[in-house]
Amino acid sequence: MKKTIISPSPIAPCRFECTPAPSVFPRTVTPCRNNARENGWCEHHEYAARLLERARSYGCPRLEIVTTYTRYDMATHKEVNEQFVWEIGRGVDAWIAVCERVTPEHARKIEAVLEWECSGLFGKKSKVA
Repeated sequence: MKKTIISPSPIAPCRFECTPAPSVFPRTVTPCRNNARENGWCEHHEYAARLLERARSYGCPRLEIVTTYTRYDMATHKEVNEQFVWEIGRGVDAWIAVCERVTPEHARKIEAVLEWECSGLFGKKSKVA
């Protein structure tokens, strides 16, 4: 008699890691509880999967994004312009680490910079190292 083993197909969780707001302490990371699709991401975090696929289409390059913002300095009672530099390393692992925690807003910004740097549409050589 032939035995048929039917093992239940475990549904993998989404690979996204949810981080609390900067004002929440302790800052513990919790995995997404939604069920993943075939690509490893749930429907809610599909934007992260799209960003990773776009990066892979360009070979997962090293990318540097400079953001300028204004904050109010309580000591001097003046607005201060500051820059924040976000670096993404070369390779799939570096991009996966970013995509696992990126917000939708940051994903759009990163994708725009990636397109600008790698597409060559503007007649300039890419500054991506």
